[in-house]
Amino acid sequence: MKKIFATSLITVACMLFQTANAQSALSNLLSNVANAAAQGATTQTNNNLAAESLFKLMGYLRDGHGNYESGRKFMYEYFNELGLDGTEINMVDGSGLSRDNHVTAYFVCQFLDAVARQPFFPDFARAMGISEKIPEYDIIPEVSDDCSLKIKSGVMTGVRNFVGYFTNEDDQMFSFAIMCNNYDCDDATMNRLIKDIIEEIIRL
Repeated sequence: MKKIFATSLITVACMLFQTANAQSALSNLLSNVANAAAQGATTQTNNNLAAESLFKLMGYLRDGHGNYESGRKFMYEYFNELGLDGTEINMVDGSGLSRDNHVTAYFVCQFLDAVARQPFFPDFARAMGISEKIPEYDIIPEVSDDCSLKIKSGVMTGVRNFVGYFTNEDDQMFSFAIMCNNYDCDDATMNRLIKDIIEEIIRL
């Protein structure tokens, strides 16, 4: 269980906790997911098959049809409940791998802000990666002990995405989204640019 479910699924799991149609067996399953997240077991693991399955499961809970269309309708209805503008995102699948997925950095930040106001946020935050656990990209600057930096990465060929939260010494929390694609420089150069941006963020 701990190795199967990824950080990206924790929001989905917590959403399902709040749906009136969730059955007891599903609730038990999601309880295990949330518990694994709370223990930090899902911070660095991604499983696209699991993400796709939960995406379709949300559709099944919505209208009895476990397919992409129903899953998308569930998500857009949830975005609307959060007060978010659904025109800022085009969601094709559950894993995010489709090149037809489109989302703005502004929407991601608005989503993170909305999630931060939800009762499940402590588990969500604990499930995100911490700065010391993403050394392979060499983008995370040192953060003082009085601050906190939570990051989730999304990386594939020609794509570098890093989103999360920074809490400063005054206990002010900021959401951020750094999204880079179709760049014509090498990955090392892009990583250095992202590191420069994160260094500016942690000065807030």
